[in-house]
Amino acid sequence: MTLHTTTRSPRRGFTLMELLIVMSILAIMAGLTVAGLAAVVNDARAARTRSIIGKVDILLDERWEGYRTRAVPVRISAGTTPLVAAQMRLSAMRALQRMELPDRRTDIINFTTNPPSPEVSGVAGMTQTSLQRTYFRLAVRATGGDPSTPASWTSLTNWTRQHEGSECLYLILSAMKDGDKSALDFFSTDEIGDTDGDGMREILDGWGQPIAFLRWAPGYSQHPGPDGAWGIAGGDDDGNGTPDDIFEAGWPTSDDIVPITTQTRIASRHPDAALAPLIPFAPDPFDPVKVDPRWASPQLQPFALKPLLFSPGQDGQYDVATILDDDTIPFVFRYSQTAIPNDPYYVPGAPILQAGTVDINTRGWADNITNHDFDTN
Repeated sequence: MTLHTTTRSPRRGFTLMELLIVMSILAIMAGLTVAGLAAVVNDARAARTRSIIGKVDILLDERWEGYRTRAVPVRISAGTTPLVAAQMRLSAMRALQRMELPDRRTDIINFTTNPPSPEVSGVAGMTQTSLQRTYFRLAVRATGGDPSTPASWTSLTNWTRQHEGSECLYLILSAMKDGDKSALDFFSTDEIGDTDGDGMREILDGWGQPIAFLRWAPGYSQHPGPDGAWGIAGGDDDGNGTPDDIFEAGWPTSDDIVPITTQTRIASRHPDAALAPLIPFAPDPFDPVKVDPRWASPQLQPFALKPLLFSPGQDGQYDVATILDDDTIPFVFRYSQTAIPNDPYYVPGAPILQAGTVDINTRGWADNITNHDFDTN
């Protein structure tokens, strides 16, 4: 008998190299999928943030525009010249803006008294407005005190500086009414929080971060144009030794995207005074007869401001300068070194960095989301 054996070819498996290649491909595909999902999530959060900021912007804008025709609570004596009367009205109107649209604790609270007390207006003959007193009572209650018991007002010292702009914004909205509804009713529960745990609530963006608020942001500018550089690309336009820095924003003939209503004040730093008039600035709408003393200087003239709301965006960095008051300094000196109270255009000492100026040290401002974006095409 003849036996026939069948030989089978050895079964071929995957080599280690092939397995590693397949695993690498799968890891890359998974990474791309995760990155794509993360991008979608961040886009959704950014869209939600724009919606939140848009709602706040509409609510604030109505009040802001109302100051143009607002009656001011200051008595003008008989015989006062028209110029002085207009200056008194302008100062009183700015005091109203500060008291009714606070963006820091010291717009509401005088920490130099014991216990802390409501802040004064900074204009002779004016007292606290009813809204400012309301904010004070709300802050006392939120920090654990009793508004009817002055001895408990020391609870206000629990209010920290961190996120104070967003916390003031919450106070403003909490006192706004639309019929029988509070302005806060337009926000969901996850759009309000207390991220720093001081008892004062904040308005949150799509990432759960406080939306910052500056009533006056004279240094704010939008972003450089297509060339990616502030001013004229590659040049040291202002002669400060650093080409293309933020201080060159809006330089004449540059392609910077700088809205007229938020134009950075570079005229006062322009080395060629003859070019300063070429820089377009919308005049201050609250001073139509131009009684602010800065109108006398072509390079320091007041200009239009718009309250600034800004989210730090995806990177969590705010990238916009804010000025924090020193609680030990009397109010009249907090906004101006020349003792002009409630000064929207105040610039502190060196380094020159106005409120609202993009932080040149981080360069991460590109993802910030602001209400000023809505004014730019």
